[in-house]
Amino acid sequence: SFEAARGQRPSILRSGYTPAAIYQSMWDTLHAGRQWSGRLRNRRRHTPKNPDGRLYWAQTTITPYSDDNGGLLGYIAVQRDISDEVANERQREIEANATRLRAEVAALLQSGESLDARFRSVIVRISHAIDGPELPVNGVVSLREPDGSQRDILVGDTEKLVADWRAQLPTDDDRKVTIIESCDCLSAAYGDHEHGAVLIPIKHAHQCQGQLQIFTESVPDEDPVLIENYQLIGEMLGLSVAEDRTRAAAEQARRAAIEAAEAKSKFLANMSHEIRTPMNGVLGMLDILSQTSLTAKQIEYVNVAHGSAESLLTVINDILDFSKIEAGKMQIERIPFDIRAATEDVATLFTAPAQQKQIELACFVPSDIPYSVEGDPTRLRQVLTNMIGNAIKFTSSGEVVVRVKTLTDSADHRLRFEIEDTGIGMSQETIDNLFQPFAQADGSTTRRFGGTGLGLAISKQLVELMGGEMGVNSRIGEGSQFWFDLPLKALPSPEGTAAQVIDLSGVRVLIVDDSQTNLDILSHYLSAWGVEFDTARDGFEALDLMRHRVGDGRPYQIALLDMQMPNLDGGNLAAYVKADPALADTDLVMISSTGLDAEEMQSIGVRYALTKPVRQGVIHDILLELSGRHGSRHRVDTTPRPEVGRLRGNVLLAEDNLVNQQVARGMLDKLGLQIRIADNGEQALAMIAAEDFDVVLMDCQMPVMDGFEATRALRDREHGDQHLPVIAMTANAMSGDRETCIAMGMDDYLSKPVKLQELHDMLARWLNREPGTSDNNNEPDQAQTTMTADSPLDMDTLNMLREIMDDKFQVLIDAYLGETPKLLADIDAAIATGDAAALRLAAHSLKSSSANMGAMALSESGRELENLGRDGQIDGSAELAATAKQQFSAVRDALNAL
Repeated sequence: SFEAARGQRPSILRSGYTPAAIYQSMWDTLHAGRQWSGRLRNRRRHTPKNPDGRLYWAQTTITPYSDDNGGLLGYIAVQRDISDEVANERQREIEANATRLRAEVAALLQSGESLDARFRSVIVRISHAIDGPELPVNGVVSLREPDGSQRDILVGDTEKLVADWRAQLPTDDDRKVTIIESCDCLSAAYGDHEHGAVLIPIKHAHQCQGQLQIFTESVPDEDPVLIENYQLIGEMLGLSVAEDRTRAAAEQARRAAIEAAEAKSKFLANMSHEIRTPMNGVLGMLDILSQTSLTAKQIEYVNVAHGSAESLLTVINDILDFSKIEAGKMQIERIPFDIRAATEDVATLFTAPAQQKQIELACFVPSDIPYSVEGDPTRLRQVLTNMIGNAIKFTSSGEVVVRVKTLTDSADHRLRFEIEDTGIGMSQETIDNLFQPFAQADGSTTRRFGGTGLGLAISKQLVELMGGEMGVNSRIGEGSQFWFDLPLKALPSPEGTAAQVIDLSGVRVLIVDDSQTNLDILSHYLSAWGVEFDTARDGFEALDLMRHRVGDGRPYQIALLDMQMPNLDGGNLAAYVKADPALADTDLVMISSTGLDAEEMQSIGVRYALTKPVRQGVIHDILLELSGRHGSRHRVDTTPRPEVGRLRGNVLLAEDNLVNQQVARGMLDKLGLQIRIADNGEQALAMIAAEDFDVVLMDCQMPVMDGFEATRALRDREHGDQHLPVIAMTANAMSGDRETCIAMGMDDYLSKPVKLQELHDMLARWLNREPGTSDNNNEPDQAQTTMTADSPLDMDTLNMLREIMDDKFQVLIDAYLGETPKLLADIDAAIATGDAAALRLAAHSLKSSSANMGAMALSESGRELENLGRDGQIDGSAELAATAKQQFSAVRDALNAL
């Protein structure tokens, strides 16, 4: 009061809380004769009327006053109590700082660091908020683990904690924030004086999971806003602990599931290997046995045994595929491929099963379907194989039709594949459970038709992996229609592919078939090619149409005849046509659901005989051939091959594959060369050391020692002018392969399959040709004409081999048919054991020997398997191996039919 302050110095109001710097600033201003204004934190003087002596804030203005001469007389000070105002400002500042601290802690907890690292960052941030960034940071997070143990996360000088530091902290209530003004937990860090502490419970879902302990240099503020903020931060920490433990539990469960899946996959792979290896031996021996002289009953026994072994391998493959999909290890490719070839190739594989059941098998890929698309051809073939196989299995009469349709016109082409049959059909209840693994229509289905029930489940999952969907429409007794849609991006067709269709306008054709499906398919193709055509449903109607056309002066040039028709079948119709002088000039093409005898067809005047399903490219090229148009891609070459000149020299062939050895021997014999054969690079080096050779034909990939290593060793041995020419022979034909061979010390390069003329020209560059010698008789044998235009074999290659091998041609075929099952067994064994190197070697031999025999599709499968092995990948190889087996089965049948 005025009375209390009267006659006193202002210093009696000092509280000791106002910094000395403020007073220094005040006196500097006043001594300069200027007015000073500022805030001072004062203490009321203890008097009987003011016994509490409490602190207060004063807004103070001090003005110096002087006499007339400028002499200082004194100061006039005016103070106003602003304690409430300062308190409000302080409260707003506390709330803002609390909100900012909570946001910063939330951001730290959201970082991708470990839980310990995040909690250490939180300790540092809260410590800075309490003491400022200049003072040391010390803190502990004590967490209670699920197993009851305690784990500490330490920051700062906490290694200097006194032994009984926990005893100095209250333990009776760990569910609320506790402020300790003074304790001695870290005396070694803070010197001799005591320090404060803030204890924050870490809670989640009303359970305390530990405590955050911040040790402070200053006395912690106990403002209720700060206490509530610390409580919220503790709950945020608790949520982080809970989330971290949930993630850890989920990761542990995931790892356990992966380990279980890997253990299962490993077990299945081992079991597959243990079963597959002897089964491949069984299949190989059965294949060889089937080529020997057997009675009809023995052939029946061999076929039953072979079918049973194939069924067992199919079951094993299904289980492995399902396991691979289940484990998420099935990889989907996106590469360019020919959609027509892929679809028709698979349909053709089922020609024999359809013939055995005497059902029609048709494949229809309309003209609006793009030729080249981007997708996974291997998985597409696998799904189609399963679908078509099922359709034939459950169809006892009628037909199975494979169709492809366009669903959208976008660049990301969506195509629908339909497989429709006239089989037993299904109820809705059966359809609802159809795509479950190990499920079939009912128990009697398994007993009657066999199978694992995995095929549809695998197919559906493969379709979904490729971004598509699968479904089925069916009625009992009326058949089923399975369908699946796939997004397949349309690509421009490469030059020289089947996309470049040659116009056939003006060509007159008659289609004769009692099946409306076949008539519709052929009519679509011919219409798209501009052909002028009519259709007939039986032989008698066909004869009437043909005679009518002759009378009009516009006879049919070509007739496409179905072999199996009621009343008058295709064979008898052909006989009638050729017996009628007015019709005899018509070129006849016979199409059959069963096998046809070539000699019988020739005897009745048939130019070509085809087996259903008929490839549209084959039909197109036959029409080109018979109509005299140019550009046929599949026409059988009947042009005599010129004889190549004879050479002179001693050749060493280093080749491990028996079939390739025999092919090369036949070619070299034809060229008049002496030949010695080594099975690997090591043998080749030994033979070179013991004998004189003029040139070496070196396979690049062989067991024991490959061609590259052998060539390097050979070059190391050579001195002075010594140099033995080495010509690489490899089934690899990639860019840069020739350069690689040259860099390895080889002199030249031939890509398999090697043609006789190519081999002659190559060797002529490295040998002295014998002048004027030739065994040409100027009347070379006519290449045998074939009518199996949809054969899995390249007839050009076979005709060349027949010419080269002469009477040894059948020996070569027998060698190939005996060797290939062993290579397929080696491939299966390599896949089962995960041996990529062994897979590469076996697939390389399969690729090269099949190419030499003209089995180009099988050679391509070998190439794909070899690439997988070279890349160290086993995934996807089992499906390719299964495709290779199917292709070999077709190749074997075609070779046996020669």
